[in-house]
Amino acid sequence: MCGIPRRPADPEEIVVIAGRPRDLPLGGACLWALPLDASIAARARQLVGDVLGALAFPREQLDNGRLAVSELATNAFQHARPPAPLRPFGQVAPAELWMWARTYPRRELVVTVFDACRDRVPVARAGGGLDEYGRGLGMVAELCASWGTGPSRSLLQTRPIPGKTVWFTLPLPDPWPGAARLASPSRTAESLHAMLARRGVHGVITRHAKGVSLVSAPCGINVTMEPAAMRYMGTEGTYVRRPLTDLNDLAEHIVRRNETPTIRP
Repeated sequence: MCGIPRRPADPEEIVVIAGRPRDLPLGGACLWALPLDASIAARARQLVGDVLGALAFPREQLDNGRLAVSELATNAFQHARPPAPLRPFGQVAPAELWMWARTYPRRELVVTVFDACRDRVPVARAGGGLDEYGRGLGMVAELCASWGTGPSRSLLQTRPIPGKTVWFTLPLPDPWPGAARLASPSRTAESLHAMLARRGVHGVITRHAKGVSLVSAPCGINVTMEPAAMRYMGTEGTYVRRPLTDLNDLAEHIVRRNETPTIRP
């Protein structure tokens, strides 16, 4: 796999979903359904290793990423298999592996494992211990820049299955081949609207004016789209400005907030 990003044929195209590592610097995402059997950890290690290698991550970070995703995938297999069928023909929804880059709050790669069992969430105990579902996350915290968990919805299923994500981040290598992108605000707004609808976020309102567009999500997040950036009010009451290549991460941020209605920006 090549680590050099392709240039879209359309200069306004923002690559949102693609399976190639070279599209991550352009705002793309790599998404996979993981096996339903004990090979899940090996498959996750292979996929993360391939992406990090293609994007020229240092060897230490590549090894750390492989170890961390192995732990997340193992936890999803052992502790987060839903008891009821969630797909046709008696199958359960497989865990999913997501990868994309972001610039806020830091320049980093986000590696996420999604599963459809929301009632089993790894939680740190007082004193630094971890419950049985979070075993091994102490290692993840040591290996990676940050990690977290929260409610979300699937990205690969035909319907937006509710579940949870456990994720970690790795600093982006320097230099990173990402570049500033320009796009029509109305086009970017419609892309975000469509991404949220596909994830089960309904009631999104999109408005357009000269040179800007506004996307209002039911969780209270209002995103102003400009030709080169997106702006919204952050959790600390200050405006956050992000490049258009952060669109996947912003969509996931809104989905998580929508799944946690008691939290407000």
